[in-house]
Amino acid sequence: MSDIIDSRHLEEELKTLDPKEDKEEIKEILELKKEVSSYGGDSWEHGIIFISEYEWKDYCENFAEEVGYIDNLDNNPLQHCVDWDQWADNMSMDYSSVEFRGQSYYYR
Repeated sequence: MSDIIDSRHLEEELKTLDPKEDKEEIKEILELKKEVSSYGGDSWEHGIIFISEYEWKDYCENFAEEVGYIDNLDNNPLQHCVDWDQWADNMSMDYSSVEFRGQSYYYR
């Protein structure tokens, strides 16, 4: 299972699954689609990104760099002063979570 999933890839996967042989996989994807469609935010068709709880902290660190909170984490001495666990916890407040294929994922 991937650490980061795009709903558009799941939609493509649905097209390749056999309704007779892959009933459980189809059911899982359709249940996920239904659950996240009830929330606001990005639409399934335009792409909802699901980030595994195992990838969450790294995702949050990369987000901080991408939006300019901290420049160039690789060479920035401040990187070692940031409580990345606390940052990840704070970011999780802006996301919803969902279980899919035995893993917890954050999304918005």
